[in-house]
Amino acid sequence: MQEWDALNTAWNERIVKFDVNTQLGILARLGVHSADWTALVAALGSGLVGWLMWIAWHIGRSGGPRPPDRLGRAYARLCRKLARAGVARDAHEGPLAYAAGLRTAADLAPRAQPLLARYAQLRYGPVSGQAARNGDRSL
Repeated sequence: MQEWDALNTAWNERIVKFDVNTQLGILARLGVHSADWTALVAALGSGLVGWLMWIAWHIGRSGGPRPPDRLGRAYARLCRKLARAGVARDAHEGPLAYAAGLRTAADLAPRAQPLLARYAQLRYGPVSGQAARNGDRSL
């Protein structure tokens, strides 16, 4: 119960009673001794510029997208070869839907469908029983 009273007191002192004098005291501790608008705008502007520089530094540090791994490069190479053979993959198609669409290319399907199914298994894991029963091929 004393913890709750301490929390209530801290709330009242720090939040509810946060008046002009408290604000001026905080500004004085931060080095702003006069409360004219120019000093406040300068403090706010420099804080905003510092914050934006920090964000820009973090964005620049993150770098670009990672290059694809060996499996991703092999899948992209297979898709390019199939596209040159006349069966291009749509951007929204997953590997299993792409394999199902290869039925129109009877000469390519027997060789490419197992590769696409294996890629889907390696990349996304085995197809769950529910997805297999529903015929979900959107991986």
